[in-house]
Amino acid sequence: MSKTAAWAYDEAEKKIEEALNKVRDGYERDKAIKELLDDPNVANFFGEEELDSVFSFELQDDRMYSNIITKEIQ
Repeated sequence: MSKTAAWAYDEAEKKIEEALNKVRDGYERDKAIKELLDDPNVANFFGEEELDSVFSFELQDDRMYSNIITKEIQ
């Protein structure tokens, strides 16, 4: 990936993170995803299904993974 493409991808990820924070603060999720898709830079790298998947994963309840036990192999 060229430096310009890498920069554009990083900028798209920043916008997604900003949108996630807005949704955490009460903004409507579907509206945030639509606004991201209206941004040509974000839409260049991410489709609607991918954004929906990212939002689902990032906005899930943290308690869902609170009982994971890790075991060390000795």
